[in-house]
Amino acid sequence: MTQKPNSQTDPQRAQRLTRGLSVAHELFQLGKYDQAEEACLALLASEGSDPDILTLLGSVIIERGDPDKAIPYFVKVADLVPDKARPHNNLGIAYKRGGRLEEAEAAYRRALVIDASYAQAHNNLGTTLIERGNVIEAVRSFEAAIKFDETFLEARRNLAHALLESNQPGRAAAELQRILETSPEDIGANLSLAAIERQKRNFRRAQLHLEVILGLEPKHIDAMYRLALILEDQGRFSEALTMLERVIGLSPGHANACNSAGVLSQTLGDIDVAIKYFRRAISVRPEFAEAHRNLAFARRNVEIDDDVRRSEALLEHELDDVSAMHVSFAMAKIHDDLGEYNNAFKHLSRGNMLKRRMLDYDIGLESDFFAELEGAFDSSFFQGRIGWGLEDQTPIFVVGMPRSGTTLVEQIIASHSRAEGAGEILDLDRLLWDAVNENRQHGWGQSMHSLSRPQANDLAAAYLNGLKQRFPGAEHITDKTPGNFHYIGMIRIMLPNAKVINCTRDPVDTCFSCYQNYFTEGVSFSYTLEELGKYYRLYSRLMEHWRWELPGFVYDCSYESLLNDQEGETRRLLEFCSLEWDPACLSFHKTKRPVQTASVAQVRQPIYRSSIGRATHYEKHLAPLRDALGDIE
Repeated sequence: MTQKPNSQTDPQRAQRLTRGLSVAHELFQLGKYDQAEEACLALLASEGSDPDILTLLGSVIIERGDPDKAIPYFVKVADLVPDKARPHNNLGIAYKRGGRLEEAEAAYRRALVIDASYAQAHNNLGTTLIERGNVIEAVRSFEAAIKFDETFLEARRNLAHALLESNQPGRAAAELQRILETSPEDIGANLSLAAIERQKRNFRRAQLHLEVILGLEPKHIDAMYRLALILEDQGRFSEALTMLERVIGLSPGHANACNSAGVLSQTLGDIDVAIKYFRRAISVRPEFAEAHRNLAFARRNVEIDDDVRRSEALLEHELDDVSAMHVSFAMAKIHDDLGEYNNAFKHLSRGNMLKRRMLDYDIGLESDFFAELEGAFDSSFFQGRIGWGLEDQTPIFVVGMPRSGTTLVEQIIASHSRAEGAGEILDLDRLLWDAVNENRQHGWGQSMHSLSRPQANDLAAAYLNGLKQRFPGAEHITDKTPGNFHYIGMIRIMLPNAKVINCTRDPVDTCFSCYQNYFTEGVSFSYTLEELGKYYRLYSRLMEHWRWELPGFVYDCSYESLLNDQEGETRRLLEFCSLEWDPACLSFHKTKRPVQTASVAQVRQPIYRSSIGRATHYEKHLAPLRDALGDIE
């Protein structure tokens, strides 16, 4: 290609360049990439290798979708103007669009060697570093971009996202707030802040950010979907489902909304509708593994039908670990329903192995915490706090191991005319751990010992306030958070008139039922048979401690007794709760109330006994569990 005279020494050429570049750039702006490329090539042929022509030509070709073809043009520009940083930045863009991340990073770094204050190159380097998995250095790149251009909102937004990825939500929120100071209607910043506030369980603040977006764009699908999830977090299930239905109406292909609508329909007791939503999510996105798992658990699989075949088909795909985990739990449920227990266990062990690999969990640290509880809540602790607490009889705590019958017991009590069921609400856990975290110098036991009587009463009042906000005017409200068995000592101090029901079930059936189920959060001990057995021993020993220290405070309700003598055990249960007999408690499956746990389908049916001894189908696989349980029976 012949080098033409320099435009600075040839005014006519300069005019031709200006006109030609203006035409080509206008075509580029209009998205007419083929015509823009032709205009650039014609200009290049007539005027020679001008850096501006080559730069525009490379940019056009990138937007047309052929970044590799653009690279030689940017290389040529870099040769023509070696002291300029921009050509190397453009070259980095071309490499990055082509997936050549290592070369993109090198090009951006060359640009910054030439001009260390080049904010755009710092920002582009940061986005490349994130894709290469180097989030920490990406943060530094985005910080440098902002240092040299404080008005660079894209870089600040990228910095916030990088801070979130590096588990620095506080700093991320600060950056996003700075964006809103100058651009309060910035949709991206409001979306991200809504996500951060939701994670912190500041639901009202999260909702406010989403309402800003919906005020600007009433049909903003992402904001509507996120608002539905926040409504669900607050137990406003019907409102959440209505919002999801709006999302699906506007965006029928929104698979996540279909799946979430299925989960909520199931929570509200409409299993048939839930199944339709799960099927719809799968039809929209056949590889949607979580929807396959939800569908498998929502229905009884009695044959190899189309639903099962669609799930089986996923096994032929190369899946990421999360998807493979969901499909494994789905196939385990299907084969269990079909009575094919060896196949079920094969899928079950794989699903649990994949889930366990994702968790940072140490059963040894768990054991230390249990020991700390036993040591902290001794006789002297209780004797020194006689008369503490609020004399409120509203709460009924239903505790125990997961899958021990806690959902069934709550459903029975919540069927009583004088009781409501709050489900798993985690309020007590958060209040107590917040008290521990405020006292940073001490561990759990010391923090509980250091609480004054007014502080303990304040905790009780805060708990009761949260409970009663859910059901104003209710005489009794159940809190069915199984893990509250950890806190029975504090319940006794804070709420001495509360009722505590500990649900018991055969240890092997309990543990194996945990192993068969996928839990959305918590229950980190349930993904190996050995850890399940060890955890059950810790739970069993702690319950013995509470019975010894607080005789009569806890009522043990046997799952097997409840199934074998429903009326007799129900009468004893109600008597412990100081509730008179109510026949509705025998027809608990007819009670309309939200249920979010893995037992959602079971409590919509009358009592059945087939769950007793179910683990025996898997007996030959249970040696690790039985060894870990030891002498626990």
